[in-house]
Amino acid sequence: MSINQTEAMQILITVAETGGFSSAAKKLRMQQSSVSRVVSALEDSLGISLLTRTTRKLSFTENGLKYLSESRRILSEIENLNQALRKTKETPQG
Repeated sequence: MSINQTEAMQILITVAETGGFSSAAKKLRMQQSSVSRVVSALEDSLGISLLTRTTRKLSFTENGLKYLSESRRILSEIENLNQALRKTKETPQG
């Protein structure tokens, strides 16, 4: 499965914020199985586990916490760049 990296990061962040795949799926208006598949595909592409899953609990691994933190930073930087570029479009040139 080919994944969109930034979309996968946002999904992972939502899983962390909501505490699970089902609640993340509701917030993102996606199927729970789709959220789970994206996270699994992300883990496969990285070759590491980001989450520890049990029937009752979902927790982030040490690598998962690092990836989550960096994902938040990266997506924030992308949003800051987008906002800065939008402002230059609004500012008259010349």
